[in-house]
Amino acid sequence: VTAVEPARAMLAAVAAAAAPRVRAVHATAEATGLPGGAFDLVVLADAVQWVDPELAGHEAARLLAPGGALALVEAAFAATPFMTALAEALSGANPKARPRPVGAARQLMALAAPGASPSAERFRQEAPLAPGALEAVVRSFTFTGPALGPAALDALLARLRVAAGDGPAAFARDVTVRWVRRPRRAA
Repeated sequence: VTAVEPARAMLAAVAAAAAPRVRAVHATAEATGLPGGAFDLVVLADAVQWVDPELAGHEAARLLAPGGALALVEAAFAATPFMTALAEALSGANPKARPRPVGAARQLMALAAPGASPSAERFRQEAPLAPGALEAVVRSFTFTGPALGPAALDALLARLRVAAGDGPAAFARDVTVRWVRRPRRAA
């Protein structure tokens, strides 16, 4: 398993948690520097909004072995009162947060496996937030935890605690996993 990550802090966390089972590579999805045709599976998880779909699609095509698959994991906040309040608070705290570009997943898959028909499966991920877990979740978002200063992060957390109310809040996302298999070449 090879993990590609452009953020050095995240890469270090992966390396510390998974070495030696996972090889951590400092690169982007658009230019990995990895050998072409060497991978049976390329996964882009919860990051479509951060990549150039054309460049990442070409790179995935280059990386995939014949018959290999590209899988995209896309998560969106579920339409619950708490998650709606969370989305509003997050966008207010950092208006530079990037929405997922329309059609990016389709473009990535079409470039990685031309002519292949994509498949998709959708499911709901929901977990109650234990006391103190809300802060850990908010800090894990790239566009809040690392991007906001301490005062802005504290103000955001205070607003979210009010939104959570007296009961335990649930973190709920609708997750879509899309995949497409690259055709095998004739021998």
